[in-house]
Amino acid sequence: MNYILEGHEPKQCDDLGAWAKWYETADRRVALDEINDVTVSTVFLGLDHNFDEGEPILFETTVFGGFLDQETERYSTYAEAETGHAAMVKRVKSHDEEERKMMEYIMDKNKELFERLAKGPNNSDETQSRSKKENQTNEEDEKKDRKMDSYSL
Repeated sequence: MNYILEGHEPKQCDDLGAWAKWYETADRRVALDEINDVTVSTVFLGLDHNFDEGEPILFETTVFGGFLDQETERYSTYAEAETGHAAMVKRVKSHDEEERKMMEYIMDKNKELFERLAKGPNNSDETQSRSKKENQTNEEDEKKDRKMDSYSL
């Protein structure tokens, strides 16, 4: 089935020529948002994507780019499409924030790793601390040995 939009109301259009003429020039966009490098687009499809099996599916939200690339939701009414678009924008922003936090974490860990590598294997704080403990233990062991030797003399 073909549909046209009159305001926010989809109307069935049985005349294919009239529908095609309307479709060529119609503003079918319901909403469009760009979040960094991600675009969320919601449009009126003009065709029933439910294929005559229940309520017509006439609107679609799709994500272009980012973690949710090609994520798509479909709706029957203009109001559902607006609500669905807002929900998808919220999801994209949520994933964008999670991705930003993950990248910060990775960058911090890489920085720590490069700093340790720059110090060299024998100059890292961890190695120096371990060496001090080993030296203290060795000195204590030597003192104990000397003390034991003095008893046996």
